[in-house]
Amino acid sequence: MSATRVVKQIAEGIGKSETSRVELVMENLHLFSNGIFSNVYKGLLKKPQRRLIAIKKSWSDQSNYQPTEVQILTMLNRLHHKNIIKLLYKFSQAYPDQKICTALVFEFFPMNLHEVREKYGPLSILDIKLYIWQLFRGQAHLEKNNVCHRDIKPQNLLIDHENGMLKISDFGSSKLIMNVLGYPSPRDIATMRVTTNVLQSNYFHDDIMKKPNPDGLKKLIKLADQNALKLLAEVLVYDPASRLSGPRFLAQSYFSDLFNPQTRRNGQRIKILTKEDLERAAAGDEELSDSVATDIHEM
Repeated sequence: MSATRVVKQIAEGIGKSETSRVELVMENLHLFSNGIFSNVYKGLLKKPQRRLIAIKKSWSDQSNYQPTEVQILTMLNRLHHKNIIKLLYKFSQAYPDQKICTALVFEFFPMNLHEVREKYGPLSILDIKLYIWQLFRGQAHLEKNNVCHRDIKPQNLLIDHENGMLKISDFGSSKLIMNVLGYPSPRDIATMRVTTNVLQSNYFHDDIMKKPNPDGLKKLIKLADQNALKLLAEVLVYDPASRLSGPRFLAQSYFSDLFNPQTRRNGQRIKILTKEDLERAAAGDEELSDSVATDIHEM
């Protein structure tokens, strides 16, 4: 992809009840990051709307290849959850070597949580609360809709550190889990625990994932906030029925200052969260529509 020329591409709009094809006009496309299975490009979308975009490109030998990631994100798009990355468009390209490139066009976020930690160092207690609350809200939404992400980690949590918005991304390993007792999966819960611990502590010990310590979490995690430690202990429960999660977690008073209009983050009010967000999250967020329920059973 060239960083100077304008690129035009016919693509399919995502999240609509009917398939819609649209011409994308893009420029300044350049490699932003790369991984084992895909590359991500950053660019400016000029039409049909003007915004920064991220294009994730992956390759397959199968001409009819349809990644599970696309199916799941198409379903999630129809629910418009603010803590789940939004897939805008998709298109495919054939290469002379018979490879088929699937390109997914996403809204652009400048950093991930790992990069935020690397650049800014230990986060403030307010930022920790802000990101943890959004992470658990997004995960509760996935659980409610039977989606197991299977790769929650700081690198897959996109951040706009200026306004504090967090979105769960990279659904390349995700699966739909139907009628499974005790969902969410141990993998999703474990990785959310690790992410939470890394956020809350300047010193993360490998011992945290080993046998229980008789002195409790306080011995393992150097955390001054005892309320946070108490909350974490209620999350680190093996029995799903006893574990603090979902709406009950989101309604905890520990997070109340996120919704206080007097709270200031870098001298500014927190605009990305409102009391309506708290009320909706504590009530389980929006109901799954009939059309989305149909999509799940057809996948």
